Amino acid sequence: MAARRLSERSDLRRRTGGRSERRRILVVTEGTKTEPSYLQGLCAYLRQTGVRVCGVYVRGEGRDPERVVKKAALETGDGRLVGGRDGFESVWCVFDVDEHRTLQTGIRAAARHGFHTVVSNPCFEIWLLWHYEDCRRSIDSTELRRRLRRYGIDKAVPKDFLFARTTVASGRAGNTTGVIPANPGTGMAALVHHIMGDAPARPR
Repeated sequence: MAARRLSERSDLRRRTGGRSERRRILVVTEGTKTEPSYLQGLCAYLRQTGVRVCGVYVRGEGRDPERVVKKAALETGDGRLVGGRDGFESVWCVFDVDEHRTLQTGIRAAARHGFHTVVSNPCFEIWLLWHYEDCRRSIDSTELRRRLRRYGIDKAVPKDFLFARTTVASGRAGNTTGVIPANPGTGMAALVHHIMGDAPARPR
């Protein structure tokens, strides 16, 4: 077990490079606790292991996909602050499928502004679960959260979360095809790799 943890930490360290933390990205999420606490914890963990990550600015909107995009637009002057020297390199809107009727509307609005979208099916928590166990069968959000509670994960992501298993979670997520992945699925790996600086922003 100790050898595996060492291997996982070393795997993350291999992502170090000459990229500067001056890169800035904006991430706007539906959740106000789980997603922001995960992203903040991930960045803190990566810096401790020597990985140079970009500056990540997280906003938890706590609303539906359409409102998430509106928040991102407000933060970036309708997209004018994306790509500029003093603005954000990229903007990412993080959605859940769940039962949102505005999902497609949110995706189209994000595309119009030039924002990236990360969609999780049924919800963001599938990405967290894949750090601990595999899951291949269709699952609902209630069952997902029940499983996560077995690992001490509720609304906020704890400090002892297995961030070292990011590469394991990415492998379980696989190559997500399409904007809306099948259940279970998520596009979180693309955002995480972009934060780590070892992959360019994917096409929107």
